[in-house]
Amino acid sequence: MKREIRRELERRSEQGYREFTAGLLPGVENILGVRLPVLRAMARELCRGDWRAALGSLTPEDCFEEKMLSGMVIGMAKMPLSERMERTEEFLLLVDNWSVCDSFCAGWKAAKREPGPVFAWLKPMLGVAEPYTVRFAVVMLLDHFVEAPYIDEVLRLLCAVRQEHYYVRMAVAWALSVCYVKFPEKTAPCLLDGSVSLWVRRKAVQKILESRRIDEVQRKEMRGFRTVLKEEEK
Repeated sequence: MKREIRRELERRSEQGYREFTAGLLPGVENILGVRLPVLRAMARELCRGDWRAALGSLTPEDCFEEKMLSGMVIGMAKMPLSERMERTEEFLLLVDNWSVCDSFCAGWKAAKREPGPVFAWLKPMLGVAEPYTVRFAVVMLLDHFVEAPYIDEVLRLLCAVRQEHYYVRMAVAWALSVCYVKFPEKTAPCLLDGSVSLWVRRKAVQKILESRRIDEVQRKEMRGFRTVLKEEEK
């Protein structure tokens, strides 16, 4: 079945889209150029059948789209939460770029259905060595847990991340910006707190200022924060 899936991906590939995707993912090779809506449709179709057989055994040599498709199936297929967690942990060892990671997070809908166990499962991931496992946990927090029952703990966890990989730091900055948009009073102190790196705080403020979901009072506050952070950098 895996060979059939690969042939179908190759059939649905587009050279122009391959070049576009490659431009967004420097250093990522083995991209076919299959559009996301096509991958999602294929994932839905696979989930109607023997999706476990369809997943097969991923390897680091599998193409970008095979990894993306596998992540979609893991997030979408009906299975016990324990199995989804186990398959996720195995899958994360093969994730090597932000695009597969973030698409995988967006499709992990079980986080909404069983938030408590998922939140507890994510927390230890924030301290591991593998950067894309940490990014997965951060993006899962911002996608599914920037909500009133969790916001205080989410902010504490984000401020405690010490992984220095570029795409982890960017994810933390992104998450803090989302937290500010939804919970400005709770989040604002974190943007001036030295427990978070200056680089992350500056990126978070930049992302907030780029947002269309803040009002003029908040925009003025962020401009003030930007000035303070520039002074801190000196």
